[in-house]
Amino acid sequence: MQTSSPRARLAPTCVILGAALALATPAAANTAPDAHAAAQTSRERREAHFGAFGNFLSGQFATSQTDLDTAAKHYLAALALDPAIPELRDRALLAAIIADRPEAARLARAEATNPAAIMLLADLDGLAGHWPAAITRLRALPRQSSGEVLRPLLLAWARYGAGRTDEALATLRAAAATPRYAALFNLHMALIADAAGRTSDAAHFYDLASNNGGSVGLRLGQILASWQARHGNPETAARRLSEYVAADGPLRLALPALRAQLATRPVATARDGFAESYVAVAAALNQAQGNDLALLLLRYALQMRPDFAAARLLQADILAAQQQPAQALAALGAIGPQDPLAPVARLRSASILAGEGKTGPAVTILDALATEYPDRGEPLEQKGEILRADNQFAAAAAAFTTAIARLQPFDPITWRLYFERGVSLERAGDWDHAEPDLEHAVQLAPRQPSVLNYLAYSWADQGKHLVQAREMLESAALLQPEDGAVIDSLGWVKLRQGDTAGAIAALERAAELQTEDATINMHLGDAYARAGRKLEAVYQWRRVLSLKPDPDDRAHVEKELAETEAALATATPAEAPATTPPDAPPPAATPAAPTRN
Repeated sequence: MQTSSPRARLAPTCVILGAALALATPAAANTAPDAHAAAQTSRERREAHFGAFGNFLSGQFATSQTDLDTAAKHYLAALALDPAIPELRDRALLAAIIADRPEAARLARAEATNPAAIMLLADLDGLAGHWPAAITRLRALPRQSSGEVLRPLLLAWARYGAGRTDEALATLRAAAATPRYAALFNLHMALIADAAGRTSDAAHFYDLASNNGGSVGLRLGQILASWQARHGNPETAARRLSEYVAADGPLRLALPALRAQLATRPVATARDGFAESYVAVAAALNQAQGNDLALLLLRYALQMRPDFAAARLLQADILAAQQQPAQALAALGAIGPQDPLAPVARLRSASILAGEGKTGPAVTILDALATEYPDRGEPLEQKGEILRADNQFAAAAAAFTTAIARLQPFDPITWRLYFERGVSLERAGDWDHAEPDLEHAVQLAPRQPSVLNYLAYSWADQGKHLVQAREMLESAALLQPEDGAVIDSLGWVKLRQGDTAGAIAALERAAELQTEDATINMHLGDAYARAGRKLEAVYQWRRVLSLKPDPDDRAHVEKELAETEAALATATPAEAPATTPPDAPPPAATPAAPTRN
């Protein structure tokens, strides 16, 4: 799929429509009474062209807003008015497929050489069991771009569906000669051999796929664990599956159900193989920001396997990132309650609702999950995060407290829960209880920059434990040297210690890293004032007021500004500081408030 600016994409259709209108206009201008029928035809044609153009523009706008249902409606309306424009036919086809419109199959049959149409029609052949016809279509898929991966995968599974397992494996064996995609092709050779009951071949290819030197994600982990469980190693399979999901908190809710599924072959048919192929390529495209093509491939995957939860989760992630919360929620809602990944979908739904400002419905989902999974703290952790973002700090701390009570021995989220509760208590004004939590989090995670930063900054702001705070911030800065919040905190503690020159150097660096932060600007202004650079301080403080500071920072800055400007106004020429004038460019870019949590 080509990508270009909306104006560039629009140009060919504008030219075609414009030329057609130009040809129609003279006929209308020379209309005589005895040529009424010709004039009527010309007017109808002109109205059709204008109608097509308007719908095309509406479709373009809807596409730019990622409203694919509306885009499909307008492109199809434009195509009905003027079906002769190739670009319009292509756009209508793509939009209809992604929006799952019934017109997609009809349009695909009229555009049989279009790669999107080839895949759709091959899917329909496969769904009908006509695998030889699917093979014929897929041979016409281009070998470039994503076709370099999809063509051999789909051809192999179609050949397996047609009962030609040897040809299927040979197709992927040849493709696996390209090292870039060898792990994926080895995995699908394993899946085909597994589905065909060729145990020895499957074991060989699974071994190749699992030793590719890369990380093992959930889907590959599920597949490998299922193979182990079905071939005499259920305990090893359960342990390995636990390892695969350990780093992902939401997935831990799904672990019992995922274990229960280990005895089931995850990819059993050619249709499943098609769906698996589409999702694998869509996931890679999503990482590379190829989201439109990824959505298209996910639509194909769900056509072949409507219950494929992994496809719906990825679809929801892409739609949410494209600011389409309603569509993302619909994708998640299509995951059945009995699916092992259903709790993951509900956690993501709560996150999307909270992002839309719907804290109440989000918390309702999380409370229900917390009841259903009484030994897990993840729903309560997410509840605490949502409440804290909604400035309900005491309620957030209470949610984190309940989550802490559910901690398992050696749970990897332990430090995070103490840290999050400490932040919530500090924001609620309860420093006496916040400080022990933050100190405990530092003990548990001494190399987490966010933890070091929050506690050290809090100490510096109170003027206490300055030596220890500086040491912690220097460690955090080594871990994250490009983090403006950490560098700002280091500058702030230096200023508190009286190291004005060191503070200015650090704060100017923080300002370069985060140019729109009110708190860093305020700190830099304070440092300039401490160094006697009053005009530069005034400039920084004025900038703070343009950056929507919080009320306490605004009050501080307004007070400092009033006192400093009054002092400058009454200073004699001999007393006036010889520094940059207030309307000169700033000595350094000014930053954005550090994120302490």
